[in-house]
Parts: sequence; structure tokens; C-alpha cells
Amino acid sequence: MAIGDMSSVQRVDILKPYQEKLAETNPDFQHVRCKEVPNEVTEMPSNIANSFNVPTCPCCGGIMKTDVTFFGETLSTEKLNFAFEKANECGGILTLGSSLAVLPGSRLVHQAHSQNKPIFIVNIGPTCVDHLATMKLENKISDVLKEI
Repeated sequence: MAIGDMSSVQRVDILKPYQEKLAETNPDFQHVRCKEVPNEVTEMPSNIANSFNVPTCPCCGGIMKTDVTFFGETLSTEKLNFAFEKANECGGILTLGSSLAVLPGSRLVHQAHSQNKPIFIVNIGPTCVDHLATMKLENKISDVLKEI
């Protein structure tokens, strides 16, 4: 049976281990930051996170968002330094579903390559660093993750 044919409950059950791992490796998903007062970071209450309501800042009424960097936003110096520290500590790089056209992502791959670390890329279509990859898979991420 294809994933698209499953009920939403079955899809959630299949994705739950990945969601738990994502939350474990990206704890900032559970924190929110006010868009008006960026220094106000707090843990998102589970009842808000589970209901998908957009919370408002208790200080100013502005829109709050998870304390992660979305596409098009600038990475903070702190998060960028953290990423490069982790890239130095890791045994290799795995990228999933990214063209790596955005500079921080491609710089991490270049850093790993300069340290002779293996680079694995899963992406449908070319990336800017395919030539550096130890292995490149042109597959759907969901198909690859099911096999890991």
C-alpha cells in the first residue's frame, strides 16, 4: 500500500519516530520567540503546540513562532557557530531534500569535505555540491528514511 493511500492516523504512526528524533535533535522546535520582541524565548505549552493555534506574545500581543530558522530567514550567529561546531565534531554529513544553494548549508558540506568526512546527499535533482558527495541518492526522503 502506498503512503498516499493510508489514513492520516497511519501516516502519523509511521512518521512518529522521525518526529521524535527531529524534536530530540532540534530542541528549539519546542521553544517560541516573539516576532516583535525577538529576545523573548519561552517553551511552547503542549496544548498550544498540539492544537496548531498561532500563539500571541504575552508581552505585546505580536505573533509568536517556533524558535527555529525558516527558509528565507537569517541564521543567528549563535546557531551558525553551533552548526559549524557540530560539523567539526561529526563523523559525516547527511543532507535531506535540499539543493544546498543556501550558503550556510553548502558551507557545512565544504567544511566536511575539507576534513575528508563522508557526505551523503538525498535529493531529487542536482545540488550545488554533488561533486563533493561520497554518495548521492535521487530518491524521495520518505522512501530512504523507511529503509534506514
